[in-house]
Amino acid sequence: MVLFSYIFRQYLKWLSVVALAFSSIVILMDFFELFRRAKNKPDIGFTVISKMVFFHFPDILKQLMPLIALFASLILFLNLGRSSQLVIMRMSGSSLRRLLIPLFAVISLYAFFDFLFLNSISAQLMQKFESYNNRLFKGNSSAIRLSSSGLWLRESQNNQYTIVQIKHIQATEKKLQNLSFFIFSNENTLLNRIDAEKAIITQEGWVLKNATLLKPNREPEKIQSFIWRTDLDLDSIEKQSLGPDTISFWKLKNYISILKKAGLSSVKYEMIWHSTLAQPFLILTMAFLGAFVSFWAMQRRMNIAIVLVIILFAYAIYVLFNVVGAMGRNYTIPVFLAAWAPPMMSLFFTSALLLHYEEKV
Repeated sequence: MVLFSYIFRQYLKWLSVVALAFSSIVILMDFFELFRRAKNKPDIGFTVISKMVFFHFPDILKQLMPLIALFASLILFLNLGRSSQLVIMRMSGSSLRRLLIPLFAVISLYAFFDFLFLNSISAQLMQKFESYNNRLFKGNSSAIRLSSSGLWLRESQNNQYTIVQIKHIQATEKKLQNLSFFIFSNENTLLNRIDAEKAIITQEGWVLKNATLLKPNREPEKIQSFIWRTDLDLDSIEKQSLGPDTISFWKLKNYISILKKAGLSSVKYEMIWHSTLAQPFLILTMAFLGAFVSFWAMQRRMNIAIVLVIILFAYAIYVLFNVVGAMGRNYTIPVFLAAWAPPMMSLFFTSALLLHYEEKV
């Protein structure tokens, strides 16, 4: 228990130190990138950029956690080896598996904290970051939201704005069904309302069929067909809807069901849901990899080999994750397989390396 507590505290300390070092670098890079994008926009000052960096930081930190776990594990066991503490632990009869249990405990604690707090906080801050990014840098005045009542769009045009409700989308045929348009002035006065049975998306706009025009204090007017001018199409609707990173893990399942009900693709959201569940296994893989590289380097006393092995293994896992993830998002392989196969295969492979190393020494 004393050994477990000691390694647990040491790994937690190095995890914090490496996270702080990586965070400093990432924050500086994020500042420089946002300042570069804002150089021709005098209305975007230091305060706004600082807010955006703050909103963006938790999401970046989550993505860096596998790398942080790798280097923290590497530094921990290298320090234990150089101070001969690792030799004493081994001579006292402690197996490598016993030395790795505290790493598993720390990562389990992080995963618990992530699912309970960090994921929701990161999603909320990422929503604000995307809002700032779309409004200030992309100049996007339209907004798209999904709810159980359908898809809701907001688009500004001249001196008025329109809120559109769409009950269902037929993406393959580029058709929209059961639409309602609420047209307001910039003073929030309702100008008119349009209800349509369906709409066909064309390059000129949306062709509304069997529409009813409603104006205040006037009789409803039936219109067989007319074009509603807009720049929105299916691609822009999917791109401007809430990004997967802006939705809490606990709300993703409900959002996926709403997407399917509306007729929109939910593959990238399903990938995020499964990837979030699988991420602790990836972090654990990186921690075990750092431990293996430390043991292997200390036995052979080759410092250059440490760098080469880290680069090769980390790069291979990174490529594997991205390639398989892209295949899942493109329907090439099942989403479940794309999200779970890379971390589980990497974890089994790294664990096998550690077991093999323990038998050799």
